[in-house]
Amino acid sequence: MTRNAVCLCTDRNMAVPALYVATEAARRARGAYDVHVFAEEGELDDEHRAWMARHGIQAIGALSFPRLHKTGATAGRISPASLIRLVAPELLAGRYDRLLYLDADTEIHGDLAPLFGLDLQGRVLAAAAAGRITERLAPAAVRKREEHFRALGMTEPFRYFNDGLMLIDVARWNAERIGERALDFIERNPTICLLPDEDALNAVLDGHILDLSPIWNFRGHLMELPCAAALAAPVVCHYDGPDKPWKRFGRNRRWFALREAHRRYRGFCAGTPWSVWLARQWTLRDLRNTLAYEGRILLDRLRGRRTPGVPRRSKQRRTCESVQAHLARATFADVEQGITIRNGGRLMLNPAKVRP
Repeated sequence: MTRNAVCLCTDRNMAVPALYVATEAARRARGAYDVHVFAEEGELDDEHRAWMARHGIQAIGALSFPRLHKTGATAGRISPASLIRLVAPELLAGRYDRLLYLDADTEIHGDLAPLFGLDLQGRVLAAAAAGRITERLAPAAVRKREEHFRALGMTEPFRYFNDGLMLIDVARWNAERIGERALDFIERNPTICLLPDEDALNAVLDGHILDLSPIWNFRGHLMELPCAAALAAPVVCHYDGPDKPWKRFGRNRRWFALREAHRRYRGFCAGTPWSVWLARQWTLRDLRNTLAYEGRILLDRLRGRRTPGVPRRSKQRRTCESVQAHLARATFADVEQGITIRNGGRLMLNPAKVRP
């Protein structure tokens, strides 16, 4: 019996992306872990649940989280579903030793199983760093970021992490009441929790985590870089920015943005009860916005101007240099333990750890 679980949390609006990720996780599981999708009662319909049953995805029925609806952070700002991650380890207490939480806006490209072998060295969780590459930021931006970390009660050196993927020690999380303390923090500090669940977890843990390399949480700002392929071979991509792979067009979105990821979504949806869902994720206005944005960029180039929001190639090159230098000197637990290797400067899952 496996003592590992992969978990996603969703509401009705994000059900299809969550099932897209969960289905791929289940396809790759081969007994190494179970897959769970958590949602409140009424958020998943009969078609969702039938799909889950056919593809080995588990769910706990009749879930209700009234407290998550009452926090100031959720009032008109975010879906309460984003806070379910804070109580997920409690729901799985006693059943599993390790929980790998994934956001619904991720995409799996490799074997998740090796990560469950990570020695957490007494830490509650392991996750990928966020907000630590500051060399190319303006001084004002660095100060603003550090002020936010101080407001959260974090201490220097700030070791903020992104909670879109977390490998969690279930027993330790529950023993230390991490979810309860995070919810308490949100309720006491709704105005400073810009990203409620993430800010609260960082406030509670204050850097006492293990750092994972970005192959486990390869985020949007890295995918956009021209050197992305040289940085890492991602196991999990995380579309944490405004561009989502299920939305083909939109305001300030490039014509070819995430085209391959969108194609994979199209292939998935074509074989599901939600075959028309993907087409409903954008409108003619979104298409016009993309065309207008491309036209504006072309016109600015002809006039020798820079389009706001579109970095110059020289800036992208300098950013690549900064990111590569940071990744080369950074310490990652999965690299130290041989789960991930550096191959010519490129981070990748150790081939010896990939199951045949």
